[in-house]
Amino acid sequence: MIDSLISWLLQNISIILIIISTPIELMPFLQMKKSIKNKSVNDLSPYPAAGFSLLGIMWLSYGMGINSLPLVVTNVAKLISNISVVCVYFYFRSIKK
Repeated sequence: MIDSLISWLLQNISIILIIISTPIELMPFLQMKKSIKNKSVNDLSPYPAAGFSLLGIMWLSYGMGINSLPLVVTNVAKLISNISVVCVYFYFRSIKK
């Protein structure tokens, strides 16, 4: 029974990793939602999101190089969510001025 469970996990590890990791990478959308709702970015710094975007680009490049679906999917999600946060920051900052 343990051997069959281990075998199943190894066969489905990519799907498991995508299911677990993608929601984590989409967390910046919560901050973006709050900023849009409040129409304010006073409590938001773009630097962490920009840094995570750079990190996502590096991991995405690596994932594409080794044909790793979990790395590609999760880092595309990371890039979209973090770049969105940076865009919202600069949009609301420009409105404030």
